[in-house]
Amino acid sequence: MLSGLKIARLSSCVAVLVLALYLQSQEVTKLYSRPQLLWLVCPLVLYWNLRAWFIAQRGEMPDDPMPGLLQIGADLVEHLVVGVPADDGDVKGHRRT
Repeated sequence: MLSGLKIARLSSCVAVLVLALYLQSQEVTKLYSRPQLLWLVCPLVLYWNLRAWFIAQRGEMPDDPMPGLLQIGADLVEHLVVGVPADDGDVKGHRRT
């Protein structure tokens, strides 16, 4: 039987699948001049969602998840822009020892 956490992870994957199906639709080509660039969003959203669930499973997600999610997003941007691993501090901003 699937636990709640597994269902949550699967729902994150299904959300990305729905986004991918939307990107295949005719409406996207009408709305965006270069819809192929939107495909880059799918792996980013999947990474962001699954990273948040893994942090929550380890019990490191703060009571207010928004700062933690914003930190994950900032780390992801740093990975993409700089091309080096982001700081390995946890989502609360404290370094692990």
